[in-house]
Amino acid sequence: MEHKVVFSSDIHGNETQYAKLCDYTEREDAQTLIIGGDIAPKGMPVCDFIQGQRDFLRGRFRRFFERLKSRRPDINIFIIMGNDDVAVNLDVLEEVDPELFRVIHGVRARINEKYEIVGYPYVPITHVRLKDWDKFDVAQYPEGFRQAEIDKKNEWNLRALKSVKRRRGLMPWPLFSTYFEFESSTLNPADAEKDSIERDLANPVFTERAGKTVYVMHAPPYGTNLDQAGVGYHVGSVAERMFIEREQPHVTLHGHIHGTVKRSGDFRNRIGDTMSLCSGNRPIGNDLALVTFALAHPEAAQRLII
Repeated sequence: MEHKVVFSSDIHGNETQYAKLCDYTEREDAQTLIIGGDIAPKGMPVCDFIQGQRDFLRGRFRRFFERLKSRRPDINIFIIMGNDDVAVNLDVLEEVDPELFRVIHGVRARINEKYEIVGYPYVPITHVRLKDWDKFDVAQYPEGFRQAEIDKKNEWNLRALKSVKRRRGLMPWPLFSTYFEFESSTLNPADAEKDSIERDLANPVFTERAGKTVYVMHAPPYGTNLDQAGVGYHVGSVAERMFIEREQPHVTLHGHIHGTVKRSGDFRNRIGDTMSLCSGNRPIGNDLALVTFALAHPEAAQRLII
């Protein structure tokens, strides 16, 4: 019997999509469900962002999988965060009984007697304000990736919060406005020597048994069908691309760039013998994009909109 895998990403707290994902997984009797990051809602005021995501992860998010597990007790559920998920809330996921779901940030877990899985939530530095899961990509861009270095430098200019002030208005009743003062800063590329995606992926937890491992990486590999954000250049990870070329994993699963499938026309990209896949899910609306495949045959994966 084929071991069926269901994968999606970038649901961003959309409860209709979560319900569809769990219902499909149950209906198709899949053995493994994988969620590739950006799991919590983000459409909240800044002052409510951390607690709002925390409440969602501890409550409604968890209940979707409790219901699925009650009906399919033997299913594997693996989860990572993404760059729009607040890292300080990771403890809410890790406090969950691993029999419900496993958080696989830099952790290997067994899928079955033949295959393992490991996750990686970090993305190359972005223009997005939340920086919990941003990292420098590589210490030095190798030949063949010089254009990536030029393009990505645009992402290194930051606006750091300097102060927050409340001012009373001139109205005849109490009225306060909040003013945020920012200052510009630029990241130092020399810091990439100390901490980068490239450095992380050199760890044995990632390099061991690559040919029998499913890699769940929120960021897509650079220069593929999976990293087209409509900004005029590829936004994926050079480090991941080099890792895949060198280690040739069994399969890699990605998210992060919602509209890439629409732009590129394909949810797949073959790198050597490795098939890299993304769901290309758009969290706005009720339609859910997912990828499903037999664990031993990711090259035959299908992408569905339900």
